[in-house]
Amino acid sequence: MDLSDKTPYKKTPIFNAKNVPKAILDKHNTKQGVWGKLVVVSGTLKFIDLEKDSEVILGKGQFQIIEPTKWHKLELIDNPEFYIEFFNESLF
Repeated sequence: MDLSDKTPYKKTPIFNAKNVPKAILDKHNTKQGVWGKLVVVSGTLKFIDLEKDSEVILGKGQFQIIEPTKWHKLELIDNPEFYIEFFNESLF
């Protein structure tokens, strides 16, 4: 899914180890019809897809698309700063 030409309806502040909500580090998902785009500004983090039992390490400038309703969590590795954009499926 390419979201580069879409406008998010919401964007989080930039999170880091000091201000990241605990819920993001635990098992969670997005609602039906909501796509997420996790964008790493600096440092490194791990995106863990709990449904596919897979992991991807993301560094500065990289992103991960998060599908609606898919269970996942994040693990902070090397002082990451990141934000998440949310897109409504009706835009597609």
